[in-house]
Amino acid sequence: MKASLIKIFIFALALETLALILPMLNQIIIDEVLVGYDENLLVLIILSMLLITAIQTLIGLAKEWATITLSVNFNMQWTANVFHHLFRLPIEWFEKRDIGNISAKFSAINVIQNTLTTSVIQALLDTVLVFGTLTVMLLYNPTLSIVAILAVLIYVLLRFVWFNTFKRAEENTWEANTKEESYFLETIRGVLSLRVNGTLPWRESVWKNLNINRRNAQLHELKLGMIYNTVNISVISIVSATVLWLGANLVLNGQFTIGMLVAFLSYQSRFSGSIGSLIDKFFEYKMLSVYSERLSDIVLTPKDISSEHGFTQIKQGSVINNNECINVSNLSFSYGVNEPLLLNKASFQLNQGEIVTLIGSSGEGKSTIAKLLLGLYQPTSGCIEYLGDPSLSMKDIRGRIGAVFQEDQLFSGSIIENITFWSSNIDEEWLVHCTKKAHIHDDIERLNMGYHTLIGEMGSSLSTGQKQRILIARALYKKPACLILDEATSSLDIETESFVCKTLRETGLPVLMIAHRPKTIAIANRVLLLKNGEISEIDNPYHPDH
Repeated sequence: MKASLIKIFIFALALETLALILPMLNQIIIDEVLVGYDENLLVLIILSMLLITAIQTLIGLAKEWATITLSVNFNMQWTANVFHHLFRLPIEWFEKRDIGNISAKFSAINVIQNTLTTSVIQALLDTVLVFGTLTVMLLYNPTLSIVAILAVLIYVLLRFVWFNTFKRAEENTWEANTKEESYFLETIRGVLSLRVNGTLPWRESVWKNLNINRRNAQLHELKLGMIYNTVNISVISIVSATVLWLGANLVLNGQFTIGMLVAFLSYQSRFSGSIGSLIDKFFEYKMLSVYSERLSDIVLTPKDISSEHGFTQIKQGSVINNNECINVSNLSFSYGVNEPLLLNKASFQLNQGEIVTLIGSSGEGKSTIAKLLLGLYQPTSGCIEYLGDPSLSMKDIRGRIGAVFQEDQLFSGSIIENITFWSSNIDEEWLVHCTKKAHIHDDIERLNMGYHTLIGEMGSSLSTGQKQRILIARALYKKPACLILDEATSSLDIETESFVCKTLRETGLPVLMIAHRPKTIAIANRVLLLKNGEISEIDNPYHPDH
């Protein structure tokens, strides 16, 4: 990257140096060639100008290509780093934000990246050109140069006066864009519910209002830009007229030649353009706070500590009973510092080879327990011991536990890719074994392309029951040491649910099942009741012996 920056700077410096020569050649043509009727000198100057133009074109192409390459590589590396960080944030972070908001914050990288590569590089070059051009202008005439400098001061003053107004307008536009995009994505996801309940007109009406708000915010920003540009052009026109008037008087008084005036006007135009660009880049950099504040919500949020380095609440140095798969001791949890405890010193064990069903009213925290077991949430206090090995990191633990959550999703791709999670080394025999255990093999075989059938985003081409069984097959495919299933059979018919429950028992794996339905509860060796934050073991109300 450093080599690319040096290369770009050298190319740009060469371009600016060549650009300073052209006005001098114009001056020679006017003052020497036209006055002295020197055709040979004219030919020489024209050829020189053509050569300079050709060199400028080649260097310009090389500079642009180097800039594009640097920008793309920088963006790729930075975007990859932010992506890596984003998907290792705590699950709570995602649960508190909608998709449109997260997408907009992630997209802020592009604006920042463009400013930090293209704009910053151009600003450095403009600085060199400003000082070079100003030096030449002062050599021509200090008085005219001072007029040009005064114009710059007026331009800077205008930018400062308008900065906060422009910043607020850009923030409002960003917010309006984000709200509309979030609402649009949510509407797409809920189109079935909207049609069934006949509420599409209401949803469309709300979207139209959001769309109008976005367009009004954009119009306000454009209007401010239009007014500012009008004032700016007026100032530039007045300054140009003043310089021309003073310069013409110098020519009339014999202090300037016509060629010198033409050359000075050319330098003054380049100076105004470069200093204007430099000032704009400075304020663009200040305006980045609109985007950096959004992006900071991603990059400044600490990663989930269990995502890379294990889980701090594992009780180190302990060895639990080899018969125990998971041992939970005095586990407490709340969603925030000032929030009430959802779990209060809850304790239970999941032993090898047994199926334990966790029941309780909605909102008691059953799914929260499943997420705590997999390190997706951090407990307030207490400890969780896994698989008789206290040295395991959370990455290892997740690799040895198969889980199906209510929020689990399938992805765009084939069925086989979803079950194996795009593994490059597929065990087809084990794959079929797992799909048969999940009672989905026959359904897959009936599809035209079998296991290679493509499914839509979030499994949109499958029934809810089929998706659940594919998710169970996916959990089994990883050859887990135990299973955690959160309402994993809630959408299955009674016959299919009975078959799946029976095969789960036959696997011999320890299973923690969160369930409400009798068929699922009936297969349990033990039933745990979660109530008021505490866990107690109760008799199985649906056991065949009852």
